[in-house]
Amino acid sequence: MTSPKAKKINPDQFYSVKETLDLGLMTASSFNTQRQMLLRLIRQKRIEAKNLGGEKKPRYVIQGAHLISYRDAQVKPEEYAKK
Repeated sequence: MTSPKAKKINPDQFYSVKETLDLGLMTASSFNTQRQMLLRLIRQKRIEAKNLGGEKKPRYVIQGAHLISYRDAQVKPEEYAKK
């Protein structure tokens, strides 16, 4: 689900977690909640990311192409039929 404040994503660029949140992909109300949602999606392998840090202190970067594929895979409210 893209929010109205969503920005253009470059498919070849790598984004840090903070830069990804600045793109407006997450819909939670607070920055901390959005961050936790993004990290959970990365750990669940629903968003592909590279860990540049270590096992104890991960530092993720996400390629724009993976963010675009995640964004496009989300079901938008007007796309499903309600009974």
